[in-house]
Amino acid sequence: MIPTLGRSPFLGAALRSVLEQDPGPAAMQIELVDNGDDHEGLQRLVHDLAGDRVGIFRQPVHLPMAENWNTCVLRSRGELVHLLNDDDEVLPGFYDAYSDAGSTGVALIAGQSVEIDEAGHWLRITAPHEARGGYVIDARVALAMGNRLRTPAVVVPRATYETVGGFLPGFTHAPDWEMWNRGAAVGPVAWVTPPKALYRIHTGAASASQACRGENIRDGLSVVELLLARLDSQSERDLVRRHNRDWLGLIALQQAKAAVARGDRKAWWANARLAAVLRSSARTWAALLLALVRGRKDPGVPSSTEPSSRQADDLR
Repeated sequence: MIPTLGRSPFLGAALRSVLEQDPGPAAMQIELVDNGDDHEGLQRLVHDLAGDRVGIFRQPVHLPMAENWNTCVLRSRGELVHLLNDDDEVLPGFYDAYSDAGSTGVALIAGQSVEIDEAGHWLRITAPHEARGGYVIDARVALAMGNRLRTPAVVVPRATYETVGGFLPGFTHAPDWEMWNRGAAVGPVAWVTPPKALYRIHTGAASASQACRGENIRDGLSVVELLLARLDSQSERDLVRRHNRDWLGLIALQQAKAAVARGDRKAWWANARLAAVLRSSARTWAALLLALVRGRKDPGVPSSTEPSSRQADDLR
């Protein structure tokens, strides 16, 4: 299932990566859920690439991301549901590997992602989860310790959605992180290696504007509160709270530095306040002030870290 905002410049690559390993309509549904306003252009693009193989559903009105994802889930017909955003891709063998891992009654099937840039160049591989025998060790706690999983690298059995429900619409940046944790609470998480998904980082991503305003950090903090309530012991809750405050604070700090390098003082302040609260130390303030001083000395110096960079996307 491919949620899309219309004729994305990366949609063609996303579709081709799926069609190249298409087992046929009897084995796999391929459908786009169009949440944009260029429906005719989208239809032409899809028809040119896939003929009648790919279905298209058009949302009657524009919906928030999580609600559009829920439409994808509701319209899916298979036993395993894969959400592939219109700017991401899958590597050869993705569906075979995830189908094999999903035949054992698991709650989630997940793996690492390769992060790529706008041109498709490989940048880095996301951090792995520790696994034993093909399953994430203590997934209920492990998946709550920051968000290492990217959406294209996760497949959810239909039974999991039926048990725990869909994505919570109140989250604008991290509904997937919350969903993966809800799934991990009801069963084992299968771990697929090597990485089979490509996650694209680019300036047009929704995470870019959210990072400028620090919304991704506040969204992450709201998710953390839900995760803490699901843990059994106080020691687990303390561990997860400490880890995530430090992790989110580090992301805010890096976003503040990137904002100064772009000459965006408003974004610097929005993220600096969050970093100072979450990582309250003289070292944090020194890093923030140093970035600000350097930005004043070299105004307009382009940043090597755009707001939709690795740090901004670490919640997704």
